[in-house]
Amino acid sequence: MHADIDQLSLPELIDRLDDLEGRRTPVGWRPEDAVLRARIERRIMQLVCAQFDGADRRQTLRVPCDLDVKLRSRDRSIRTHARDLGVGGVFLDAPPDDFAVGTAVEIEVRGAGTDEHGLRVRGAVAWVSADPDRRGVGVAFANDDSERHERRLRRFLIELLRHRVDAP
Repeated sequence: MHADIDQLSLPELIDRLDDLEGRRTPVGWRPEDAVLRARIERRIMQLVCAQFDGADRRQTLRVPCDLDVKLRSRDRSIRTHARDLGVGGVFLDAPPDDFAVGTAVEIEVRGAGTDEHGLRVRGAVAWVSADPDRRGVGVAFANDDSERHERRLRRFLIELLRHRVDAP
């Protein structure tokens, strides 16, 4: 069963992940299911990363999206849209004049196909762009090296991918 993971397509991997979700007990995962889930998630990320040519300067995958976002700083709170999201950060359609580089922010993301909890992370504005073709702000997530934090971001991204694969 484990050997064939590398041979499955993205939609098939998503189906396997859905099957595993159905086997989760109220107390958590059986050890063999937890191992299988981690292996499937890694394979999904490998497949998605392989679709990129490496021209992007980022070291982590960004998934194009259109998600409702609440962006908050100490001085301001706005609703906007995320245009791409990755483990390291997010690009937002936020007015570039409203958030200076270095501004500490909190982002709450919710969108179709994501779990009911959404995603809430802290970060800082890394860059701003007034370019009409890519107007907005780039936010780098706060450097939280914990495995739990990275796993939460990875699972959120996989939920986004799952929704995109299942979409008609």
